Amino acid sequence: MASSNPPELTLGLKLANIEHVSQKLFVLNEHLQKHQEELCKLEAFRTEMPQCVLLLLDAIEVLKNERSKLSDHQSERRSAFKKNTRARLLPSTLSHMAYRYY
Repeated sequence: MASSNPPELTLGLKLANIEHVSQKLFVLNEHLQKHQEELCKLEAFRTEMPQCVLLLLDAIEVLKNERSKLSDHQSERRSAFKKNTRARLLPSTLSHMAYRYY
């Protein structure tokens, strides 16, 4: 009997295969823009194709949420990097300053 894993509906968007957060954000923004353009095209057919509009709205919301999570994660990493860099530089900077004044 075959495994019963449901197929993954990604429409070509495989963020797990992208290593860098900035590249993931770039890809997410591209997909988000394409979805929003598609939604504009469907605006004229909103009453005839309500399910398509709802699917696109849901997809746009998911993309925005994912972008927000990645942006927050990237900001946290930058803050931690700056904090660690300052912590490493501060003692050596202070020792150089103390050396100059003696």
